[in-house]
Amino acid sequence: MVTDSLDVVIGVDTHRDAHALALVRCRDGVLVAEEELAANRAGYRAALRLGKRSGARRLWALEGTGSYGAGLARFLAERGERVCEVERPAREGSRRRLKSDSLDALRAARAALAGQALASPRAAGRREALRVLLQTREGAVAIRRSGLNQLRALVVSAPEELREGLRGRGRDALVRACTRLRPHPRQQAERYATALALRSVARRVEQATQEAAELESELRRLVSELCPQLLSLEGVGPISAAQVLVSWSHRGRFRSEAAFARLAGAPPLAVSFYRMAIASLILLPILTQTVMDASPAASGTVLLMLSGLGAVVSPVGGRLSDRYGRRLPAVIGSACMAAGLAVLWLVTGRVALVGLTAALALVGIGSGFSGPSRQAAALESVPEHAIGMAAGTYFTSRYVGGVLGASLAGVVLAGGTTATTIAQGFGTLAVVGLAVTAVSFGLRGRSGQAPAPA
Repeated sequence: MVTDSLDVVIGVDTHRDAHALALVRCRDGVLVAEEELAANRAGYRAALRLGKRSGARRLWALEGTGSYGAGLARFLAERGERVCEVERPAREGSRRRLKSDSLDALRAARAALAGQALASPRAAGRREALRVLLQTREGAVAIRRSGLNQLRALVVSAPEELREGLRGRGRDALVRACTRLRPHPRQQAERYATALALRSVARRVEQATQEAAELESELRRLVSELCPQLLSLEGVGPISAAQVLVSWSHRGRFRSEAAFARLAGAPPLAVSFYRMAIASLILLPILTQTVMDASPAASGTVLLMLSGLGAVVSPVGGRLSDRYGRRLPAVIGSACMAAGLAVLWLVTGRVALVGLTAALALVGIGSGFSGPSRQAAALESVPEHAIGMAAGTYFTSRYVGGVLGASLAGVVLAGGTTATTIAQGFGTLAVVGLAVTAVSFGLRGRSGQAPAPA
């Protein structure tokens, strides 16, 4: 418990020009003092003096250690202070206008007292250098991408004599051709302006390309110094390796590999569960036709509820995911799937086809709600250049789930094609579904911020 090892927790609401501090005594949670100090070295020194006067055992709970709080966090860490990061509260609409810095600082301190997913700030030094270089390179890549799109658009509407020489060229060839253009004011106005624009944009693309290459070279050098074994892995280049090092930061920042996967929004259990559940539903035709003596048409109608309702509900789940964050629809969907599988477990062999259809409809609704959120969470947390690799990992997890589901079905059928053995298979899936529901609480919420990693 935090209260057993500390005298005081100092919550800090960080901003560009000033930081609000709230000192809370650990043994009874009483607010001891409040201060507002400048966000500069003089203010940092004053904050440290205030902390030293408040107690020998203290914890600094900062908001935004990667932005406005970075300077204070670095200053305190260099002097041996214990620092953790707490999430900023989500505010929208009129609630944002009611913001109070002092109350936010107090909330940060009490969140640390409660032990609410305290995270260790990212390490400085070379890892911070990686973060800065990654961010700058991403800007250069964005400029290059925008310039290439602009070049293509200009070529489409260019005068015919220009378009004939540029259309059909590849990306690099187009840039080189545009940089060699020689516009002259004596030319017809439209041709002159278009050629000038094409050359200008092409030079911008070349400069951004060169800048991105230089930054990537520096990233490779830093990664080689920090963790050269990452670069030896198949499919891992300097950009992906640098992003892993920046996110991981240092030993102790994450409780486990599962916590790291949760930060990325792609816990393998949640990704695999849907395909595992679908693959195992090959048990249903065996149940309906072998055990319940239903016709093939009736069995097909029952199974249609799964895909049909999933197709109808998926757009709704995607809309909810965009509006309310990934967590809410994923939790609702996983809970519905777990509930549907639990109903299948309880009613198999006891009710007619109508009961099975209702339970399967619940599974279909759940898959439609949770599927878009899981896929969006798995892909949105990776850099754009690594989306292909992330998508491959995502679908590998799904196929692993399919293998597990088919294996579960085989194990169940090995015990005989009776209602009892098939019901046990659904019960196993329901338990896995409950675990996935719990994992889904780790996805991004409405604020769009990732959950604290440790």
